[in-house]
Amino acid sequence: MASIFNNITSAYNLKTHGTLAGDLVNGCPVKLNNQNNTVWVQVIVNLNEWTENKDLIIEKCKANKIAKPNYANGHLTFGISSAVNAVSQYAAIKEIITAYASSSSHSAVCPYCGMGGCDIVGLKDTHFLKMHRACQERALAVDKAKIGNHEGSLLAGIFGAILLSSIIYVVSFFIAIGLERVVGYLFILSPIMCEVGYSLFKGPYGKRGTISCILTALLGFFLYCYVECSYAIGELYRVSFTEAFGHPVDVLELLFSTDYLEARAFQIVFFAVGFIVLIAMKPASVKGAIKDLSDTTELNIPLQ
Repeated sequence: MASIFNNITSAYNLKTHGTLAGDLVNGCPVKLNNQNNTVWVQVIVNLNEWTENKDLIIEKCKANKIAKPNYANGHLTFGISSAVNAVSQYAAIKEIITAYASSSSHSAVCPYCGMGGCDIVGLKDTHFLKMHRACQERALAVDKAKIGNHEGSLLAGIFGAILLSSIIYVVSFFIAIGLERVVGYLFILSPIMCEVGYSLFKGPYGKRGTISCILTALLGFFLYCYVECSYAIGELYRVSFTEAFGHPVDVLELLFSTDYLEARAFQIVFFAVGFIVLIAMKPASVKGAIKDLSDTTELNIPLQ
């Protein structure tokens, strides 16, 4: 819950950006991520350091009622899920990092140029790392230029939008025919997933991308309703789904009938809510993407 994140960031005066916050513990970059009612605290630790201190770290966590940390791919992650104990548990985690997990960062090099002498800690991709401010600025300038030049594949972006929204519709369809119920929030998610899929598959930013996301969302919902009506006709007249699907006049007549629209008013309303959210998100917006990149520097912490 947000109060856990707010309690920690307020108590330690940490810089935040959305659900993320950054800290510097004994020279070691620490990332905090507020997700799923838990604040995840992540720090880079080499395998030897973890192997040598694993038992001591787990023992310290138990003593402070902190769940067993997870070690994977060179990252040690702690979870804080108690708002009441959030500040004290984070204090304990800082002590653990200082005692057992901070030596890995002393020899850290800039992820951009591979050299030492870093002057800030900042966000790169999903990690909080030591780096040079100049290197970060150059990398951001390159990324902003790519966005402004509309680099990317429109077809790949549209494919991603169709793929992710289709997953939602497939799940919705099988719930509808199997359990005979409509899960409303899935229809809120379906248009939003168009934007997520488009971005994930690196579709270009700009008006083409925005229009593609909006049209994909509308066509996706129409096709879902078409498939649903085809299935209903097949069940009613005891014909195969493919045969019913191939009779667009009959399918469209049912789709736009008062009975069908009344029966599916629930999912139509939820889709409309998701569609409004999609438009409000301004999918593939150049200005929005550039602003998001610039805002990541809010987490920068100068190194003394």
